Amino acid sequence: MGRPQRENQVGHLFALATARLEDAHGIAIAGQSPRLTPAEQRNLQRRLLRAIERCRLAAERIATSLD
Repeated sequence: MGRPQRENQVGHLFALATARLEDAHGIAIAGQSPRLTPAEQRNLQRRLLRAIERCRLAAERIATSLD
């Protein structure tokens, strides 16, 4: 893969990772509401864990593409 194409791919992956991180941040903020029921809290915890995993996978893809 040529350098410009690789840089474009890495830039796209960084944008994806940033979006995933913003999703996780939004979920974490929503989870701080004192009005949440226990079921809503559990749902947000599951969503946050999935969002964090997506962040990790995006970071892993970036690292792999830099090799």
